[in-house]
Amino acid sequence: MAHMQPLPPEQLAPFQEAFAAMSERMGFVPNSLKTLARKPKLLQLFMAFALETSKDDTLSMQLKYLAGLIASAASGCSYCQAHLSVTAAREDITDEKIAAVWEFETSAHL
Repeated sequence: MAHMQPLPPEQLAPFQEAFAAMSERMGFVPNSLKTLARKPKLLQLFMAFALETSKDDTLSMQLKYLAGLIASAASGCSYCQAHLSVTAAREDITDEKIAAVWEFETSAHL
């Protein structure tokens, strides 16, 4: 159970533009962002960071999501793993590729 609840929808109106961008990218707006909206400056900084990293095309979005899955699994964050699994599916990352991510140096999937 969350220690802090997301803001109710009527209090999220100032963030709709940022949330629309996140929804387009992920297919939904995570409750973590709705909760972070309690600290608008932090949400603004996080969204700017997320947008900038997604625009940088040095790495493919698939590779970025795979790296996120590794980091989430390594840190034990099942919340992040759930979000990244959904976004990985939207990026057409196969289950085989996800399963092979830990063998990235030798896997034919990567």
